[in-house]
Amino acid sequence: MYYLRSADNSEAFAKSLYPAYHFRLTAGDMARFGYLFLRHGNWDGVQIIPAEWVTQSTTSYSETTGYGEGFGYGYLWWVRGYGLDPGAFSARGALGKYIIVIPERELVVAFVNHTEFPDDPATSTHEVKKLPDVPVPVISKLLAQLLACQSR
Repeated sequence: MYYLRSADNSEAFAKSLYPAYHFRLTAGDMARFGYLFLRHGNWDGVQIIPAEWVTQSTTSYSETTGYGEGFGYGYLWWVRGYGLDPGAFSARGALGKYIIVIPERELVVAFVNHTEFPDDPATSTHEVKKLPDVPVPVISKLLAQLLACQSR
């Protein structure tokens, strides 16, 4: 993890003076992180994260329609959404990175579209928007297909 802070006079700084907290994770790392939360913070019999924190952080405290119907937001976790069971939650990263935890199915989905985000502050918003992304509706469709296969 590392911090990326915008220049004081930049457009990004005007939107938020708080730095971005970028993580560099492989798909395997993402799946393990999701699995840790699926198991309420317990890893192989060791409580790594307090179970109460997992419950609190994956509880919705605000509702949003910005990413589609039915999404709530907890402590850095998106709650519900994708047409999934109310107990599902997810994390989203830049350029189509997703960790989706579906406790009802005992399932963690890690999806990585683009492995590197251009961290050079000189990279324009226009250039970043040209990079491949995977929007929420596409992930919703992919999840529906995956869950249909799992049901068979």
